[in-house]
Amino acid sequence: MLIRDATSRDWPAIWAFMHRIAADGETFSWDRDIKEEDARGYWLRGRPARADGYRAMVFNAVVECNTPAVRLWQSLGFEILATVPQGFLHPVDGYVGLHIMYRPL
Repeated sequence: MLIRDATSRDWPAIWAFMHRIAADGETFSWDRDIKEEDARGYWLRGRPARADGYRAMVFNAVVECNTPAVRLWQSLGFEILATVPQGFLHPVDGYVGLHIMYRPL
């Protein structure tokens, strides 16, 4: 498997699945009716963060009950910095915690 940075040419394929995921309301704290032009900025970034002088990354919205996503972020070197109690209204489970995850670069 080849892993590479996404480019603007990849966006149509990314949006095709990301829109469905965001719209179901179980994974991201995005507006469930997010428009494509608003979502584009979340995913396409021209340079790595380290090249811009950043020393750490924070992903501040991992839904606590989304165990596969929590494990994925942890496998990428992120740790749970804090959890906002009842920070996310899950459409099935009600209010659940929202993890803030941190990774040094």
